[in-house]
Amino acid sequence: MPPLVKEQTIQIPKELFAQLVTRSESLIDTYAQLEDFYFASNLDALQKLREARDQHQRGDTIPFADLKAQYV
Repeated sequence: MPPLVKEQTIQIPKELFAQLVTRSESLIDTYAQLEDFYFASNLDALQKLREARDQHQRGDTIPFADLKAQYV
C-alpha cells in the first residue's frame, strides 16, 4: 500500500473531500444566518456597523499602522 503522505500533500477519498466541502458550505451558511440574527436583534451593534460604514465611505479612516501601534 502506498504511503498516504507524499511531500506536502495528503490523499483522501474523493467522497470524503466532497463531504468536507458540503459541510463547510453549510457551516458558512449557518454562520451568516447567526450573524444576521445577531444584528437584527441587537440594534446597538447594527447602529455601530452603520456608523462605521458611513465613516469608511466618507474616507474617515485610520491608517493600519496607527491601529497596529495602538492595539498590538
